[in-house]
Amino acid sequence: MKGGGSAFGLGALLCVALLGCSNGAGDDGSPILPTPVPNPAPQPNPPPRAPLYGIGLSIQAGQTVMASVERTDPACFSNWDSSGACKTYLVTAPRDGRLKAVLKWTPPPSPPTDVMDLFLVAPNASWVVSFEGTQEEVVEIPVTQGLVYSILVMSVSRSPQSFQLLPTIE
Repeated sequence: MKGGGSAFGLGALLCVALLGCSNGAGDDGSPILPTPVPNPAPQPNPPPRAPLYGIGLSIQAGQTVMASVERTDPACFSNWDSSGACKTYLVTAPRDGRLKAVLKWTPPPSPPTDVMDLFLVAPNASWVVSFEGTQEEVVEIPVTQGLVYSILVMSVSRSPQSFQLLPTIE
């Protein structure tokens, strides 16, 4: 062999590395077999990235908001619908319970279509959405007193879309 090594030296090194200088047998003389490595359990697909949250207009539970989503409002959740513009509101939970948000709007003339989506986002970035309504969306999540929750009102309408939002703590 080149480099001054020997086949015996390499074999001894492999023996030390693989068998820890044993004869390859257990205490009872049975061969030591490698421990099988179990296949890792399949991981569920991660949820889509959360909508942008934490920046918005502070409102109180029980306060009705009448506003419009304008095309110039920021996009809040490009993984959901990159064409949607949003208004974002922040509610601090006054007590433990459930934050329920009700969003109502008048749909554009003919035909009524789903132009509004409603998201609630918890401080840990978990979120829920309601998106199938043609005039109303309702969604709720559990809340902890003192934590701030985001309410995102998204519109995909090409023109300003007026709405009424009522968040309550139940």
